[in-house]
Amino acid sequence: MYLATTAIEEFWDKSQKIIFLGEWCKLYNRKKNWMTLAYKDIPFVWESADIKLNGIKYCDKVYEKALIQLTQILNTYNHINKDVHYYRIILGNWLICFIHQLYDKYLTLKSAFENYPDAQTWLLDEAKYYIPVDFNDFAQHFRDDKYALQLYSNILVAMGYDFKKKKLSKPIAQLLSYRLNFDLSPKRRLFDLMTRVLRSKSTIFHKRTITITDPYFSCYLPEYYLKLLFKSRFKFIFDDMKYKINLKFNIDQTMRKQELSLNGDEFESVLSKTLFSNIPILFVEGFAPFRDSVMRLPIHKSDAFFTANALHYDCIYKFYLAEHYKTITFLNQQHGGGYGIDFICIPEEYEKSIADRFYTAGWVKEAKTIPLAIQKFAQKRYSNCITSDMILFCISEMPRYVYKLDINTISSAYLSEHLSSIMTFLKHFLLRNKLLIRSSPHDNHYNWDTNERIAECFDDCFFDDFRKPFDQMLRKARIFITSNAHTTYLEALASNKPTVMFLPEKSYRFHPDAQPYFDRLQEVNILHKSPVTAAQHINAIYDDVDAWWQSNNVQEARAAFVEQYARSSPDWVNEWVKEFNRVVAKC
Repeated sequence: MYLATTAIEEFWDKSQKIIFLGEWCKLYNRKKNWMTLAYKDIPFVWESADIKLNGIKYCDKVYEKALIQLTQILNTYNHINKDVHYYRIILGNWLICFIHQLYDKYLTLKSAFENYPDAQTWLLDEAKYYIPVDFNDFAQHFRDDKYALQLYSNILVAMGYDFKKKKLSKPIAQLLSYRLNFDLSPKRRLFDLMTRVLRSKSTIFHKRTITITDPYFSCYLPEYYLKLLFKSRFKFIFDDMKYKINLKFNIDQTMRKQELSLNGDEFESVLSKTLFSNIPILFVEGFAPFRDSVMRLPIHKSDAFFTANALHYDCIYKFYLAEHYKTITFLNQQHGGGYGIDFICIPEEYEKSIADRFYTAGWVKEAKTIPLAIQKFAQKRYSNCITSDMILFCISEMPRYVYKLDINTISSAYLSEHLSSIMTFLKHFLLRNKLLIRSSPHDNHYNWDTNERIAECFDDCFFDDFRKPFDQMLRKARIFITSNAHTTYLEALASNKPTVMFLPEKSYRFHPDAQPYFDRLQEVNILHKSPVTAAQHINAIYDDVDAWWQSNNVQEARAAFVEQYARSSPDWVNEWVKEFNRVVAKC
C-alpha cells in the first residue's frame, strides 16, 4: 500500500492501493482523478476539542524549551548577547506556527504507520527543499502542497524511515534576496510625505511621543490619522515602517545542519533535527545585515509604540521593537474575532506575552488587558429602513493544512464539520434566491473550492464578486448570516445589523468568561447550534425582521455582547488620545 501525503499526484504511486493521509490530498477539482482509485483515508487525528487542547498545551511547553535553545545558538552565530524575550519578539510567532504544523504532521504520520506499518511512500529529495525568507514567506508557503511535502519528508527522515526520494518536476525556486520596495499610490505618497513633515514637528515640540503603526482601521482613510494628530496636538507619530531594504545572502549549509538538543520524547527529537533546515533566512544568514539595516533607518524612538497588526508580519517593526523593548512601552491591540472569546486564542497569547498594555474590544482577563473602543467597530449605525431584500451570508474556509492548532475547526474537519453544516443550512433555507454568499478573499488559496461545491448542489445561490468592500455589502443587506465566529459578525452586531449565526457545537468552544454572553445570544435566536434551526428562524422572520430584531430581549442581548466583545464609540478618538497621553506621561 502507498501513503499519499499531499495532493501532488506525481508523488502518488497509483500502481498500489492508495492511503490518503487527509482530506487535503483530495482536491475537489481533481476528483475525477482520485475517485476512480482504490483508496482508504487515515482518520483525522484532531477529532475532539479536548485532543486539540492537549496538543496546544504540549506545543506551548515545547515552544518555550526550543526558544531558550534557539536564543543560545543564534546569539553564538551572530556574536551578540540577547535575551529570550528579544527572540520571542523577532521569531516567536514563526516558532509557534512551525511547531504546531510539525506536530500535526508528526501525529498524522505516526497514526498512518501505526495502522499501516508496511505502507510505502516517496520523499522529497533534500536538494529541492525550500527555506522561507521571512515569516511572511513562510505564511505564504505553509498552504502549498510542495512545502507540506517537504515537511512530511523532513519528519519521516527524522523518524528513521528510509523511503525512495524523488524530485519535483517544478520545485519551489529558492529566494536568495530580500526586497522591501513599496509601490504606493500617488495619494498615499502625498499622505506619507505629509506625515513625515508632521513627524518632524512632533519630535521638535514634544519630548514625549508615541509611534502608531498599522492601527487596524476599517479602511485606509487619512481623516482618521488627521483626527488623531490634531486631537493629540501632534504628539502622535504615524510610521507605517514602509522603508526600502534590499539584501542578498547565501545559504550557510553548515549552520543548516545544526540541531537542537531537545530530548524529551520522539517529537522533540524530530523538531531538533528539522528546525534549522526550515527556519527563515532572515533569522539566520540574513539576521546581521537585516538588523544593521533596520538600525540605520530614520525611525524615531518614541516613548511608546502602538500597533494592532505589525507584531506578526512587519519584520522591520519586530526587529526595532526587539532592540528597544527595555526602554519603550509597547502597546498592542486585538485585531480579530477570537480574542477574548475563543477558549484559547494563540495570537492573543503571543501578543500578550510581549505587550506592556493590551487593548481589547471590551473584555478583561488580566491586569494588562484594557478595554478601548476599536475604530473598526465605530461605524455609523445602519438604518433600520432597509429596502433591499438581499441576505448576506459570509462563509470562511480554513486552510487545508494546519497553520496553527486551534480549539475550533481546523484542516480536514472543515469538510466534516463546517462545510457540512453550510450545506444543511442551505437545504432547509427557503430564501436561497435572495441569498448572496460571500467567502473570504483569500479562500481560493486553500483549494477547498467551497463555492463550486455549493453551486453543484444548489443552482439558485448567488456569489459575491468582491467588487465592493464588506462594510458596503453589510449596509445594503436585510439580514446578515455567518457560519463562523470571525470578525464579520462582530462588525455586524456592533452596527446593529440583524444577525443570525450558526456554529455547530462540536466546532466551537468559547472561553468560560464569554460563554454566558453567547448563551444570551442563543436565547434570542441570534446564535444557533444547529443550521436547521437557523434556517427555520430566518424563514419565519424574514417578512418582518424588525419585529424580532428590535424586540427588547434581542437588543439587550446584543448590546451586552457588543459592550464586552465589539465595543465601539463615536468618541473613540478622544478615548485613544486620553489613554495614550496617560501612557506617555508615565514613561
